[in-house]
Amino acid sequence: MDAPPPHHPTTAPGDWKPFEDGLQFKVADFLYRQEEMSQGNINHLLELWASSLEKHGAHGPFDNFKGIYDKIDAIEEGKTCYNLSTTSIYAEIILKR
Repeated sequence: MDAPPPHHPTTAPGDWKPFEDGLQFKVADFLYRQEEMSQGNINHLLELWASSLEKHGAHGPFDNFKGIYDKIDAIEEGKTCYNLSTTSIYAEIILKR
């Protein structure tokens, strides 16, 4: 009972591994954890996003739901901590599936 809380390692600022950047992480977190969006709806949204960027020669953060799930699955449990504003969100929060 008197044990200290588990140590959660910190990462260097700007290190979003296994995500490419903060946008990828925030999109995955929003669609998967916060909204618990279905795979079909994720794909539909990402297709619309990609269509809007096509004229600029750009692309969205993911091609489809599998890209999101693959990044989430690549998180090493207990080794990643993402800091957003004043709130720390640990990888194990989004691993609950």
